[in-house]
Amino acid sequence: MKKKLSLLLAIMLCITMLLPFSAVTANAAQKATIKLNKSALSISLAKTYTLKATVTGKSQTVTWTTSNKNVVKVTKKGVVKPVNVGRAVITATANGKKATCVVTVYSADVRLNDFRGESSINKITMGTPYIDNYSYLAAGSYTAYFDYYQHQAGQYNVAKAEVIKTLRGITLGATKKDVIVAYGNGTEEKFDKTTDKIYMIQSQSFGKEYFNGTKTLKNAKSVLVYTYGNNTSYAMRFYFDKNDKLISIVYTKNYSSFNGYGNWNHY
Repeated sequence: MKKKLSLLLAIMLCITMLLPFSAVTANAAQKATIKLNKSALSISLAKTYTLKATVTGKSQTVTWTTSNKNVVKVTKKGVVKPVNVGRAVITATANGKKATCVVTVYSADVRLNDFRGESSINKITMGTPYIDNYSYLAAGSYTAYFDYYQHQAGQYNVAKAEVIKTLRGITLGATKKDVIVAYGNGTEEKFDKTTDKIYMIQSQSFGKEYFNGTKTLKNAKSVLVYTYGNNTSYAMRFYFDKNDKLISIVYTKNYSSFNGYGNWNHY
């Protein structure tokens, strides 16, 4: 009986000793992860932003680094501090795991809140064209080109150099993610694949009820459109194909060209 009791006590002692070890092992085996609250950030030279990291694993310590200190710096607490216009990658590391955020820095004179995407895009149904001098592309085709409005009466003239400066490095062939990184989320709408058309305005005839040089961007295809503008001075639209590749950019310094005189429903 004494032998059995001794054996039982020995087993209980072993279990008691193993319990803390098991807890430590379970804690150590907890999957290490790290995630940032933003994977992409556009920020003005005049601003700062604090990135936040969610960490699981043994250590909660996060190490912050930047790929280019000449563009943006980051503090030990994840505060992003722009230095120059450009793009850099912020990396957060914890427990051997990494998470990144692509930071685009733009000049303070081009404010992000100028691109709130407040304007809406009306759907354009197939039917009798509002104007006579139009041309259709082949069904299902796309055209890749860069357009900007130039008012024929001399008002609202836009220099191409000015447009390019405003584009923040975005060019034809860029991805939807590139545009969102540079500008933030604008107004988004997908046009119907079979019933809607999108027309591009190449030039506006001031004082007359028609537009010149109108072309269709697509026919029987779905095109994703992002719009940015401040409803007063200028706006731009980015058109993407089904692969989220940028196929056309439209820029105007006369914002009413989009949503005022010559309403979209007329196209």
